[in-house]
Amino acid sequence: MESGLNNFTAYRKALELFYLVVLDLRSLASRFELSKLVSQQIASADSIAVNIEEGYPADPKRNTHSSSSSLEAQPKKLLDDMRE
Repeated sequence: MESGLNNFTAYRKALELFYLVVLDLRSLASRFELSKLVSQQIASADSIAVNIEEGYPADPKRNTHSSSSSLEAQPKKLLDDMRE
């Protein structure tokens, strides 16, 4: 069974946006003069899902917040993978 966060439509849309941004920018990642822009765009798309993760209660009954991000290290790794 999926967790509450994965059932949250805005979170799923944020992950989809992140994936689409990465796909869209893949062809530009190898161009040195655009590498900073590509990195910023990916980080911006990533921050949407990260902010939702941070604000979503880990246990709704206790109203505590999750502080870990599953996407935090992804932008740099994705850029490195795209350049290979």
